[in-house]
Amino acid sequence: MLAQLQGRSASISVLRRVADLWCACWFWDSTDPPQPGPAEYAELADAIRTGSSSLPARLLRPRLEEAQRVAERHRFLHWNLEFPEVFFDPDGTPSAAPGFDAVLGNPPWEMLRGDTGADATREERRSSVGQFTRFVRQAGVYTACSDGHTNQYQLFVERSIRLIRPGGRLGLVLPWGLASDHGSGALRRLLFERCATDAIVGFENSDGIFPIHRGVRFLLLSSSPGKPTDRIRCRLGERDPAVLETIDAAGRTVGRNERAVTLTPGLLQRLSGPGLAIPWVRRRADLQLVERLVAQGPGLSDERGWGARFSRELNKTDDRACFFSNRGDVPVVEGKHVDPFVVRVEDCRLWARSAGDVPGTDLRRAMSQYRLAYRDVASSTNRLTLIAAIVPPGAVTVHTLFCLKTPLSLDDQTFLCAVLNSFVANYLVRMWVTTHLGTTTVARLPVPRPAEPSPTCARIRERGRELLRAGGHHPAAYADVQALTAHLYGLSQAEFALVLESFPLIEPDIKAAASQQYSRLAERLGRV
Repeated sequence: MLAQLQGRSASISVLRRVADLWCACWFWDSTDPPQPGPAEYAELADAIRTGSSSLPARLLRPRLEEAQRVAERHRFLHWNLEFPEVFFDPDGTPSAAPGFDAVLGNPPWEMLRGDTGADATREERRSSVGQFTRFVRQAGVYTACSDGHTNQYQLFVERSIRLIRPGGRLGLVLPWGLASDHGSGALRRLLFERCATDAIVGFENSDGIFPIHRGVRFLLLSSSPGKPTDRIRCRLGERDPAVLETIDAAGRTVGRNERAVTLTPGLLQRLSGPGLAIPWVRRRADLQLVERLVAQGPGLSDERGWGARFSRELNKTDDRACFFSNRGDVPVVEGKHVDPFVVRVEDCRLWARSAGDVPGTDLRRAMSQYRLAYRDVASSTNRLTLIAAIVPPGAVTVHTLFCLKTPLSLDDQTFLCAVLNSFVANYLVRMWVTTHLGTTTVARLPVPRPAEPSPTCARIRERGRELLRAGGHHPAAYADVQALTAHLYGLSQAEFALVLESFPLIEPDIKAAASQQYSRLAERLGRV
């Protein structure tokens, strides 16, 4: 019976060959015979199903053979055919509630990229990844993938959702990027709009739970397709998997103090916009503070406020023909050359001979001006996450820095540089950051812009100038900026203490100086 089911003429084998043909068309890497178009696919499928086709044998045979070769190489799997009892009733009609009862797993956390590996294999890898990416974005099988680089875990999540019956259960181990990355926004909407996502447990890897970087966060996701999400119980900041033994099916802690926070899609919409990014809030006090800070006003890029937009200037790889190791007129500044309030131009190891070697009229014009910049590579577990400085005229930057594109005065840039380097701004940003600080997070960062000149803003600007002149090494000015920024955002002493507590790698004397300066300002302003 098994041999009959697997025979070439068996009904299920015919269906499998037609499905293999459709998949093979997306992964076709031959020019002889060429990739079949839609009309040709229909003829080839008819030939498989009925044994007849209007295509002559000299065209038909090599195309079918190539399709079989591609299918064997990629080992396509068609769920409906491999597990018919999951998707069909015993009489062969489609099930009213198809799908598995549960899907559990720990999918791979790797980007689909073709620009890695040895030079000898890079071109082949780029072609293979290009085919797969085109399939993901155009075939209609996946609808919640970003336009940027796709991570494999994103495909596994979407596939899992579509394989589970309504009311079934989904349980996956995933990187924290699912919860916070801009590129996972469509996937989060799928999880919240088509699934009852009820629990998320977020783990720090500082104790080496997994053999990956200790700064990488990950999460456990529990969800049921079929109904929209009402509320999500989140326990974030865990370090010991033993805590899972103390959490019941509803996400509540058994026999110990309750630490979970409850989030709703409506709250996430207010906090992070349509992307519904989940902040790394470990306590209710953090959630309340984040809610209030986000409500301070429009984001940094909003035209109702600063209207400040950032983007990259050059790419170190794509524009490498512009760069030289010999000293030239234009230093090339990378993220590693930037610390709070300072750009170490003297450490640059790449140069352009002259401004004329830099592509683009707009960029050459920007190079003649001061411009605020912040580092792309960041982590919520670093000493600081948002690190900003002002790039001097005559230098150009690469992709590890984002530079201001909006025309703002040097005074305004100095003010923003001080605010971006503050503990308050870092506290907010690290709620949503994984390993890169993209423009979306910074664009949504609320930065007050008073309609009338204020003494607080003037003082922040003045102290920012002192820090820029001192290369960031001015303890009194640094403490003053931190305290002034806390007052700018309207923080109470207890709230500022909560912010300071979230920076374990900052030296205690620096935090103490900021707290003391806050208290002095509070007495002067009559705040508590």
